Amino acid sequence: MKRTKWIALAAVCALVGGLRAQRGDQKDAPGTVQAPPPDWLTIPPAPPLRPAEELASFRVEAGLVVELVASEPLIEDPVAAVFDAEARLWVVEMRGFMPDADGTNEGEPNGRIVVLVDRDGDGAMDERTVFADGLALPRGVLPLGEGRALVVAPPTIWLMADRDGDGRADERLDLGLEYPNGFSDPEHAANTPLVGPDGWIHLARFDRRLRLAGTRVTSEPVAMGGQWGHAFDDEGRLVHNGNSDYLRGHPAAPHYAVRHPFLASPAFANQQYDRDQELWPARVTPGVNRGYQSGTLRADGRLARFTAACAPFVYRGDWLTAFVGNAFVCEPSAHLVRRAVLEPAGASRRGRVAEKGAEFLTSSDERFRPVNLTDGPDGALYVVDLYRGLIQHRNYLTTYLRRQVDERGLAAPTHRGRIWRVRPAAGPRRPPVVVAGRSAEELVALVAHDNGHVRDHAQRALIAAGERRVAPALRELVARAPRAAVRSQALWTLAGLGTLDRATLAVARRDLDPAPRCVAVAQHDARVAGGDVLAIAALSGMAETETDARVAMQIALTLGAAPRGNAAQRRAVHDALLALLARHGGDAALRDAVISGLAGEEPVFAARLLDDARAQALGSAGDACLRRLAQCVARSRDAAAITALLERALATSPRERGDALLRGLAEGLPGKGSKRIPFAVVPPAVAVLRQAENAVRREVGERLAESIEIPAESGSGTPELTPGERERLARGAAGYALHCAACHQPGGQGLEGLAPPLLGSEWVLGDPDVLARIVLRGLTGPIEVAGRRYELPLMPDHAKLGDEEIAEILSHVRRAWDHEASLVSPSAVAAQRQATASRTQPFTAAELRAR
Repeated sequence: MKRTKWIALAAVCALVGGLRAQRGDQKDAPGTVQAPPPDWLTIPPAPPLRPAEELASFRVEAGLVVELVASEPLIEDPVAAVFDAEARLWVVEMRGFMPDADGTNEGEPNGRIVVLVDRDGDGAMDERTVFADGLALPRGVLPLGEGRALVVAPPTIWLMADRDGDGRADERLDLGLEYPNGFSDPEHAANTPLVGPDGWIHLARFDRRLRLAGTRVTSEPVAMGGQWGHAFDDEGRLVHNGNSDYLRGHPAAPHYAVRHPFLASPAFANQQYDRDQELWPARVTPGVNRGYQSGTLRADGRLARFTAACAPFVYRGDWLTAFVGNAFVCEPSAHLVRRAVLEPAGASRRGRVAEKGAEFLTSSDERFRPVNLTDGPDGALYVVDLYRGLIQHRNYLTTYLRRQVDERGLAAPTHRGRIWRVRPAAGPRRPPVVVAGRSAEELVALVAHDNGHVRDHAQRALIAAGERRVAPALRELVARAPRAAVRSQALWTLAGLGTLDRATLAVARRDLDPAPRCVAVAQHDARVAGGDVLAIAALSGMAETETDARVAMQIALTLGAAPRGNAAQRRAVHDALLALLARHGGDAALRDAVISGLAGEEPVFAARLLDDARAQALGSAGDACLRRLAQCVARSRDAAAITALLERALATSPRERGDALLRGLAEGLPGKGSKRIPFAVVPPAVAVLRQAENAVRREVGERLAESIEIPAESGSGTPELTPGERERLARGAAGYALHCAACHQPGGQGLEGLAPPLLGSEWVLGDPDVLARIVLRGLTGPIEVAGRRYELPLMPDHAKLGDEEIAEILSHVRRAWDHEASLVSPSAVAAQRQATASRTQPFTAAELRAR
């Protein structure tokens, strides 16, 4: 898209956005009571403070100090920052974000990417260069070296380059990677590009990973994760979150999670690491969007739970040594930064707040808005402070918050912002480690540095320069470096240089620490996918003895890519997967890792699992694996595979194991209102099940009968749509893309930890009145969809939308994705709006089921 065209698009979005804002924060549900804070609650004034005054408002963990790095006018409206190999700080300025409470002209292309330099070495930035301007709502930058940078700015992702050395980008290449909602919904659009240790570039809120070769980009699908910000740890695992779910992550690389088309929400991707969302601000926080709802604020007026969690960051530096491996999370609505401890939990992880009842960094200044974190070349932790009174986007601004913004003057001023450094109070400030300009030998030494930021840049510099001659020194690090993180980094560097040989892999597979072992196993992916007999044999041997669940999961993921053409080789792979299940089958992430590589082979593997003596001892864990295999078969809509699994289930003894297969089939079958599965004839097993004495089996039989279609007997099927109905569905599809797809995904598959699937959901295909109530009043708490329980933080209400627009969106989801349910009329939505007009809290699933 040419620059003039996207600037014009931004202007249109700004105009439309202004109109939507004036509707969105005024048109609350009729009868909804959004009471102001109680009169007895003393709300301190929140005047804009100078940087030195704001600094005095901070309280940080003992032994640490906060220092100012940059502030206005050197920077304005910072939302992200990252250091490059020259120790320069690249800052994203989202100057158009919410210039007032109506979001007037928000899409104006006034955003910038600026580069800050500390010329006098005093630790504070003092020089600024505008690398790129004229950007509408920019959301991320990734410096690539040699004057190039990847810039995320709607409507696409750009590769920008400074060719004449003046510090300004004079080339802008649209990489053709457009993403939805960049203008219309900044909270839910792609952001934060990061280079992983394997060279792939990942973005939060984006469903592809990228690799650049010059100006050419390739991409692959991945499981989406995160809302705003994400980070890698020393083992190359991504941590992310959602605004009401502060700590989540991918236990395994997210590209594995999308390779099986029918494995829904695999347990090795997008997992919740801490269920406890309680937090402890330093001041009263009445200015949160849903402060009027019961339970949002404590009795003392402080926010009780996360509501705007963002920008998780795993500390990998060498200055805050006690915090290595800890996760830090921003909560701008509560004016704080959380520190959480990450611990192993089988193949996954769990997190917990470092100190119950306390937070890492808090402020009594209501305008302190930490929105991002980064590491630095000195080993410190850096905090990006948007510094403003209003951060809630217009799309979700409630009347309750709008009233406070207006009465307390929180919308102005804008165009401020600060960046803070957190470091130990003892000792002098450290100089930054500059990686750029080093010799190959110096770069190898920096690959062994204690600061992960330095290691990363040294690795990239060696790979970019193609320094294959340093391979012997890197192999020495793999074998003898004292830190596991350094041994892993050396493996990734060798792989990036194309010099990772079998002997070095063999050494790494025997590493006493599971982290380098896991990295080594993942480096076999290409070999295994190519049918390398030695690689498959080596990993199969590991499968028999591996004691660490994380490494076992990676073995399963890597072996799953073995080619299908060689039957003997696939059987050997199945043997190895069975061995992994025998030892680690109680781990849900491991089970799903095994299944992820079995697309189309589920009936064969289920038979092996039923017959394998070791697997039979797994008990309920084995049943859980059978159930997941059967779900995949049902979702495949493969009549022959479903019939084969039915017959095996009825022939299985003990009966409970057969019932596990039957339950899985029932859970994966299309629900009422979905397109049924065509069968040539009804399998005899269906009649057997419908007449069974066991209630579970009879229920499964009924579900099967409802889901099967014999084409010759099916008649005319769903009535033909009228032209007017087709127009309504088209508008509904557009409305869904605007309001719903960011969470529930364009294909309706949902997003783990944030939004349950709509595809095949009984809630979507069932009573349309219940569906209308959910959209009008919101939903909170646990909900079960297709036999699986989802913990839902909060789905906000969309009562601001009109009855016609809601009806169109609901009609779309009831007819998309092979659904065949009835359309929803505006009058039906209006009736539910009136029936629930007095409701002030979101529904729970239990309430709706009892209706």
